Amino acid sequence: MIIDSSVFIAAANKRDEFNGRAKELLLKAKEERACTTDHVLGEVVTYLNKKAGSEMACVEGARIMDSFGLVFFTEEDLREALELLKKYKKLSLCDALSVVAANETRDKSICSFDSDFDFVKGVRRIF
Repeated sequence: MIIDSSVFIAAANKRDEFNGRAKELLLKAKEERACTTDHVLGEVVTYLNKKAGSEMACVEGARIMDSFGLVFFTEEDLREALELLKKYKKLSLCDALSVVAANETRDKSICSFDSDFDFVKGVRRIF
């Protein structure tokens, strides 16, 4: 399973409507030894830095790195993600890379509150 930034952000924000569910999902994901991507890490840290400050962003970034495996991408992976962007117009590059990573996992799943993943053939969204 690949974890999307929406889950990390919801878990970090006590006022987020998905906060409780995000925390549950992250506990389960940690038990299952789930991964996230270096691009998701960058997206989460950047978002939290803007919204909550650098201290929280750094704490959460370190927590992600300590708790989950990180997937890094090759040039071939990046090109595959660009092809996915052509096919699925609503995806960001970060999302397309999460799809590339999910396709390499046993269950081909992405843990996310982002419904844009629902339109991607071959992956399953857990939320």
